[in-house]
Amino acid sequence: PGGPHTYTARTFSSERYAMRLFSSYGHPVPRVAGRNQKGGRTAAARILRTAFSDERDVIEMDITAAYDVPGLRSLVRTFEFVRGPNAALVITDAWASDAPLDFETAITTRSAWRCDGPLALTLDAGERRSVAVTIEAPENRIEISSETIEEDCVPFTRIALRTVRPFPQGIVVVRCSPKLTE
Repeated sequence: PGGPHTYTARTFSSERYAMRLFSSYGHPVPRVAGRNQKGGRTAAARILRTAFSDERDVIEMDITAAYDVPGLRSLVRTFEFVRGPNAALVITDAWASDAPLDFETAITTRSAWRCDGPLALTLDAGERRSVAVTIEAPENRIEISSETIEEDCVPFTRIALRTVRPFPQGIVVVRCSPKLTE
């Protein structure tokens, strides 16, 4: 979402990641069991697969190590960029754990946006363009909420996509597609 208006001693202290702007909370990544990603080299993602073609690019990564969540067996995030008439960026999160846990992912934006249904959003991209966002969660119900983050930065909106109850495993797919508006 960008940096702060002013860098302070807190920005470079051990409190840095207590700030929503700098922690993973202010970024479009999962929260698992109410926990943000941890920092450091031990939290690094492992690339599981890449595939690049004229029609689509795919990157699949294991991000389990980024979360200090007991019983979390796996969390795999896949990015798929589809070209052509059905162009889209598709982000899929699939998790498995030993016990039910809360799962949430987020969209961060400075755009105006609206909810078009229980699992659909539109983000305004300006000049008669927008981004249609659809959410799929085959076995998990999702609720959408938002908040504005204004921690000494240009304000932005964090749109949370959260399971309505804990699940031991699940999948959430967020599809972002360009659309022209009238």
